[in-house]
Amino acid sequence: MLSIRTFSSLAFATLCLITGPAASRAADTTVSPLTLSVSRAVGADAVVLNGTSRASGPLEATLYATFSRDLPTVVLSRQNLAVGADGTFGATIPTAPAFFRDAIVTVIVRSLHDNVSATAHLSVAAPNVDTPADANPH
Repeated sequence: MLSIRTFSSLAFATLCLITGPAASRAADTTVSPLTLSVSRAVGADAVVLNGTSRASGPLEATLYATFSRDLPTVVLSRQNLAVGADGTFGATIPTAPAFFRDAIVTVIVRSLHDNVSATAHLSVAAPNVDTPADANPH
């Protein structure tokens, strides 16, 4: 006759064999991170984007502009990005026709392989840094 203690031990051992170790289950569902940083390109109406992703699989970058709460959001650009062997990517993408200052540009980069995405926002500003002529317009 089995005691309760023996039965509990056998049930636990069987459950461990059926489900496997927790680490192996987590590894099957782990999604690699996708990071994104954006900044304005000096001297151009464009955004510079950089980030990291898995070393395999293409990415797609889409730029949207929000000009006003009274106007619909528009797609500015969509292009594919390549990921380097070290897992990094980068691009400079024009924001034309979003020349309106203070418009909000939203950049979404998504993996075409596993549909993971990252989002960043940026306000449209003058393409160049302030110069002395801007401070003293004579």
